[in-house]
Amino acid sequence: MAVSSVNTSSVSLTGLFSKLDTDTLISALMASDKTNYTTLENRKNDYGKIQSLFRTLNTKVSALRSAASDLLYMSNLSKTAATSSDTKVLNVSSSAGAAKGTYQVVVNNLAQNHIIRTDSVNSSGTSVKAGIASDATITIDDVTINVGQLAADAATDKDFLTSLKNAINAGSANLTASLLQTSDTEVSLVLSSKNTGAGNSIKVGSGAYGITGDSIALQKLGLVDAGNNLKNVVQEAADANFTVNGVTVTSSSNTVAGVIENVSFSLVAPGTTTVSVDTDTEAVAGLISAFVDAYNAVIDAVNSAKSFTDSNYRTPLSADSTLNSLLSSLGNWVNLQAGTKADGKSDLSLKYLFQIGLEVDKGATSASEMTGKMSFDKNKFIEALKKDPDAVYKLLANDEADTSKGIARVFSDNLFIWSSASNGILKTKIEGYDSEISFITDQMEQMQVRLDVKEAALKQKFAQMETALSTLQSQQSWMNGVVSAMYSKNS
Repeated sequence: MAVSSVNTSSVSLTGLFSKLDTDTLISALMASDKTNYTTLENRKNDYGKIQSLFRTLNTKVSALRSAASDLLYMSNLSKTAATSSDTKVLNVSSSAGAAKGTYQVVVNNLAQNHIIRTDSVNSSGTSVKAGIASDATITIDDVTINVGQLAADAATDKDFLTSLKNAINAGSANLTASLLQTSDTEVSLVLSSKNTGAGNSIKVGSGAYGITGDSIALQKLGLVDAGNNLKNVVQEAADANFTVNGVTVTSSSNTVAGVIENVSFSLVAPGTTTVSVDTDTEAVAGLISAFVDAYNAVIDAVNSAKSFTDSNYRTPLSADSTLNSLLSSLGNWVNLQAGTKADGKSDLSLKYLFQIGLEVDKGATSASEMTGKMSFDKNKFIEALKKDPDAVYKLLANDEADTSKGIARVFSDNLFIWSSASNGILKTKIEGYDSEISFITDQMEQMQVRLDVKEAALKQKFAQMETALSTLQSQQSWMNGVVSAMYSKNS
């Protein structure tokens, strides 16, 4: 038997007196109207999926335009690679525009920083600090230090050197101080110039790299001798010296740029090596490969959209004019002749993409084999690039007056109207689906209100019917009781 169900607004009697399954009856009566709601819901979901497909396509088209734009810069197509035959002697790098060629490099000596040190002192001793006057000061690289106070505050000579090290490192712009353990029981303070080169030498005197001040303190430390000359020189400052194809070059640094145009050397050790500078064909081929991949990604995105199946098992985009127009445009641009003049001819030595290894549907002999996707013959491209890099550049980026543009420039220019973030064709298409989805959402909301009203009305009518049946059944029971009483009395 059906039971009563209670909601927050009213009591619903579900067949309590009629013995009918009124909930099922109401659902059946509402089914037709709810089918219309489901139809709208499915259409909204379909539009959302289609919109997502166009968003993906827009992203792919933007990536293709970016890849095409990368091919418009001569610097990208003239990337160079520099190699050293012996990286134990010299490492090398290059940038676009580097002078191609082969160069013999002989490294005679490396640039060195200047290194000096104090005398070694007993770590636990106090003889050095004890010999320094309490008011003594020294200046190292323009950093004035009260060594008398440091000595007075230190427990041992090692502590004194440690404090001196910290003071130098805190203020010096050109020197680095460190403690060196010279034996099991002795330490020494080491001063090193931060920069290499003869011009960055530590000296006795004031100013940058200079050491001056209380002579007794400096002598006790062992930084200068009795003649006021640097005492413990560990390494002299020196410039690098090397030759390139016999031409002598000196440098204060072991990293040297500009000896060969747009080429940088990093000297490692004395020795001889051969430096070769040539076009970085792999890097340039990588840009072409990126363009091909981006092109094929757009084709895949278009085909994915055209094959989309909606909730009614239809393919609504199979003949979409926007998709067909994009496919047609891509096909036309790929097969253009670059540098075409008014007479239909081109003076460029390379006019078509297939001449540098880029072909659509290469080898396809039937419609079923045609995918619209582009292949890339890397070896053919590298061969063309090595033979005539200028011709490759003009094929891709030609922009001479009264001639047709290079193929990459055509892609870059024309794809703008498709992928523009403000008013591109695809953005407009996407926004159109926003309007459709919004319109359907409003229809669904209005329909839901009507469905709720109708369902509430049906529930009320059935509830009224149950109430009426309850009244009738009560009256019937009363009459049956009266009749039974009369029969009993007459009997």
